[in-house]
Amino acid sequence: MTSQFLSVDPLVDQTETPYAFVNGDPVNATDPLGLFCILGQNPGGGCRGASEAKAAINAVGKIANKVIQSSPTGVGLDALSKVSGLTFGGCIGGSVFAGPGATANLCYAVTPSGQSGFTFTLGGGGGGPLGANLLIGPMVSNAQRLSDLGGPFAYGEGSAGEGPYGAGGQGAIGQNACGKTIWSAEGGWAPGARFPIPIPATGGGGASYTWTFGQLG
Repeated sequence: MTSQFLSVDPLVDQTETPYAFVNGDPVNATDPLGLFCILGQNPGGGCRGASEAKAAINAVGKIANKVIQSSPTGVGLDALSKVSGLTFGGCIGGSVFAGPGATANLCYAVTPSGQSGFTFTLGGGGGGPLGANLLIGPMVSNAQRLSDLGGPFAYGEGSAGEGPYGAGGQGAIGQNACGKTIWSAEGGWAPGARFPIPIPATGGGGASYTWTFGQLG
């Protein structure tokens, strides 16, 4: 079972996008949970909460995407992506380390295919020493479509510095639905607190999952 769906979203009358559950890309994207009701039963019967939430998040993402897409930054990212054949964007996220480690980030990405949109990643694994930091900066990937950035990945990260004087980076590697290796890397400002202070650096890695939304193009 590949967790791929080619059927039209049963909520198409409300979402106005027949393949909203895979961001309009049923061939390359996946929806492992399908219509599993993670938000509870609909009062009128049926398991509709998850799809309605996805549609709302996707709609908000598209509005934000249109604003960024028409800005000088969006235009510049689109030109850079098409010339280089790589995906470019920007991310904001954070990580905590205490033996176990966890990370989360939100990125905006523009792909060589002309698609743009957002990704949201959650991950966990191990890392140390004790500390926490943000990571704000640019990202680059060999992804050709937004859906290439979705799914399971292995990640590694590191940062150094104390308080506002920190820098760091994070990288991830996985496969798209066609089995092609997809990598991404981001780096930049990493303000945070690390203990013990004489060793003001943290690092870690593990497994993550990325969702895409707000796709245009």
